Amino acid sequence: MKNQNKGFIALIWASSDKFFTNVIALIISIILARLIDPSEFGILATASIFTILLSLFVEPGMTSALIQKKNSDKLDFSTIQTFNLFFGIILYFALFFLSNPISSWFKMPILSLVIKILGLQIVIGGINSVQVAYVQKNMMFKKYLICSIVSITFSAVIAIFMAFKGYGVWALVTYNLLKQFLITVLTFFIFKCRFGFKFSKERFREMFPFASKILFSKFIDQGYVEFTQLITSKEFSTTDLAYYNKGKSFPELIMLSINNALSSVMFPYFSELQDDKESFSSSIRNFIQLTSYICIPMMIGLCACAKNFILVILNEKWVDSVPFLQLYCVYYLFIPFSNVVQQSLKALGNSIIPLFIQIFKFVISIVSLIVLLLLLKSPIAIALSVAISYSIAFIVESIIASKFLDYKIRSIFIDMGPSLIASCLMGLGVYLIGFLNLNLIVKLLIQVIFGIIFYLVFSVKFKFPQINYIKNMFFNKKEEKNEDVNHS
Repeated sequence: MKNQNKGFIALIWASSDKFFTNVIALIISIILARLIDPSEFGILATASIFTILLSLFVEPGMTSALIQKKNSDKLDFSTIQTFNLFFGIILYFALFFLSNPISSWFKMPILSLVIKILGLQIVIGGINSVQVAYVQKNMMFKKYLICSIVSITFSAVIAIFMAFKGYGVWALVTYNLLKQFLITVLTFFIFKCRFGFKFSKERFREMFPFASKILFSKFIDQGYVEFTQLITSKEFSTTDLAYYNKGKSFPELIMLSINNALSSVMFPYFSELQDDKESFSSSIRNFIQLTSYICIPMMIGLCACAKNFILVILNEKWVDSVPFLQLYCVYYLFIPFSNVVQQSLKALGNSIIPLFIQIFKFVISIVSLIVLLLLLKSPIAIALSVAISYSIAFIVESIIASKFLDYKIRSIFIDMGPSLIASCLMGLGVYLIGFLNLNLIVKLLIQVIFGIIFYLVFSVKFKFPQINYIKNMFFNKKEEKNEDVNHS
């Protein structure tokens, strides 16, 4: 129980980091969306396709190996930091020289300079990813929250000022690049991440097999996402891409903040428990129950009030993003479960199965995308293909969890089912409220308040185990504090 409390207390701080930073990011995105035209957002999204894909080579794979390795030391961190820096510089210059041909292909002259400046994120992000691995390895999320809030807030002030002055896409570029730079500098000084630049071939070879599979898995997953962005921007328009991204951004902001917080805690936490099968198995179920209880109602509720939400939070010029928002709510329903399964397998040192899962998702996503584009010939086909393919992948991951994690399919539905049933009933009520002839803001507030109250009352009435679990977790923490006071 003590180990489980440690993991969930770390989860609270990691979630706090993601919650506060993402609330700030949400407010900033709303302000910028009201000041900047959708086509400008489309230019940034197009440039980000290439910077995000290249960043994958220096961020997730090798840093995951640092966390998974039981006794990683300063030389391990220095080795990965050196690799990320030099390889990141190579990738940046490759993108720098390709920026003009990319700009010509998209017939967007401004895109070349945007890519050249935004591409610096590849180098900065490679250094920051090693710092973040150190933070996650040692579960030091409390201080990292300060770094995140300061960097985002300062960057936002500059970006909003630039947006008011009419700088358009450059306000967005400044916000993204400055935010990455500041958090890297702050983390370096606050956590004393002075790993140096020594490179050990032996240490690199030791970590590379695990890291390469994680990298390939991430590249397949993220590669498909960026491929859909590429199709939207090239075959339709940057404005369509802006609607697509903005609709996706709200459920993504909610779920990735939770998902990233989970990942940052689960991987090191499960890695510690990999030799204790009983604690390992019970922890998987606890994470699934808790995340389902929180995440499923948020996605179904947002889907039910999507149109009112967009009209109130943004304005009518963004109303075309509503169907994208709803489809991505369906997609993100399955992400927490997928994340728990994959982090559990990675913690056991099994990087082959997560790779297989990503390849499977990629194949069914491509097939569904081609079929739906031929039938619909609309950007909606892209979002629909994502929702359908990940719904199918959920079934496959349930089978894999049953086989490799001893997490039976029946247990999966027992753990997730009550939250899903309560959320669907809540979503129906929220959707029906949307037909009331009321002021938009008042109507949205009623939808939100009704959804929260209905879901909480339902879960208490039917005695959801998550309620008691959360209570016990906090009471145990208080008891531990009282014991520490008494001992002192």
